[in-house]
Amino acid sequence: MPTAKLLFFLVAAAALCSCGGNQELHVDDATKAALLSVAQKPPELDTAVKNVTKECMKKKGFSYDPPAIPQDSADANLGGIIGLRGLDQARQNGFGDIAIIRDPPPPEDSLKPEDKALNEALEGDYGDSESITLSNGIVLDSPKNGCAAEAKRAVFGSVTNHLWMDNIEQDVKQAVGEIRNDSRISQASIKYASCMRQKGVDVNTLKDTMRRAEEKFQHSRRLGDPPSAEEISLAVTDAECQQQAELAKVTNDLVISKGAQWIKEHEKQIMELAQVRKESLARAKTILNRS
Repeated sequence: MPTAKLLFFLVAAAALCSCGGNQELHVDDATKAALLSVAQKPPELDTAVKNVTKECMKKKGFSYDPPAIPQDSADANLGGIIGLRGLDQARQNGFGDIAIIRDPPPPEDSLKPEDKALNEALEGDYGDSESITLSNGIVLDSPKNGCAAEAKRAVFGSVTNHLWMDNIEQDVKQAVGEIRNDSRISQASIKYASCMRQKGVDVNTLKDTMRRAEEKFQHSRRLGDPPSAEEISLAVTDAECQQQAELAKVTNDLVISKGAQWIKEHEKQIMELAQVRKESLARAKTILNRS
């Protein structure tokens, strides 16, 4: 009997250990908040970089106004949702990511000498760069000289910080893999579609809404031109339904849940980047206040 009891105890303990090992790792609230903060970039950061770049180029004798980057998402977007937008951005900028015309840069061999001089002042020597390596081995780099680099250092502290702030979501995404078929995403998409239909827009998915916006508004205005009332109306409806269905929250929570192992392994880097973001935003606000 003692032997049978011992055997039962060992089997039960093994079962408990096996069950516990299949549980998803837990990401603590502080790390989760840090990652979400890094993935949510206030527009002041890009605006400050733009202003410093313009000032630097002026000192070098060039009249250069960097193109503004339309800000369409107010939420962290760890899942890389195409078309995610916040309500304030929808009211102010409609479907700026679709509607605004962006002229492609001219080919290098067609540039005039004065254009090449401007590019050199802006970008410096592209062979002299700073780089980061993502978890999957992809190397991303950016020039460390020129006015663009000077502006990134002025706001983010270093070009490397800027590279990580721009690409940390990509690193998380590749660690997590495909999530579109997860039931949690499907349920949020159903809620989104239901909300859109209740508001008079007959679509099944966010992708359908983006297609409709492309049909109506693609390349319809220049940067700086205000969106039409029709564009704002559809964008606001879209943003409200995204918010009601919690598309961003559901996706972010799913990425954090599935990427818990990667997040734990990179916890120190995530916390450091959250501090970089905080300091960068403070520097950006100082720059904008003096402009």
